[in-house]
Amino acid sequence: MASEAENMPIGSASMNDMKTLVVQIQGVTKPVVARSAHSLMSCVAFLVPGEEWNADADDIEDCCNVQIRSRKPAVLWRKIYALMSHEPSSLRVLESCWIVVCEGRHAWDDYKTLAHFNDRRGSWVGS
Repeated sequence: MASEAENMPIGSASMNDMKTLVVQIQGVTKPVVARSAHSLMSCVAFLVPGEEWNADADDIEDCCNVQIRSRKPAVLWRKIYALMSHEPSSLRVLESCWIVVCEGRHAWDDYKTLAHFNDRRGSWVGS
C-alpha cells in the first residue's frame, strides 16, 4: 500500500504545512537497534542545530522518538537518509523498525507518512 505522501510533490501546499519531522524507532532495547538509532542521531546532530531537535526513549513502549523542527521536513529527511546510506547495515536495521512522518500544526492529527517498516518497498524519500 502506498504511503499518503508517496506521490505528493514536496512543494505542494500540504507538504508546505508540515513543521516537524518525527522518526520513531521501535525495538530500541535490542543492542543492534540501539546502535543504529545512535547512528541516526549522529546524522541528525550533524545536520540540525541542537535546539531544533530532541530524542526521547520510552522503555515501556520500547521505542525512541526523534523530533526535529524544520521548515522543510521532507527535504531534511532526504538529507538524513542520504547520510545514513553511508552506514548500510544501520540503515537496513532502521528500515525494519522505523516510522517516519512529517507533522503539521496539529501533530498526529495532521501528518504525512514518509517511511514505515511495514512498507516492503522501503523508504520512498530515500530511494
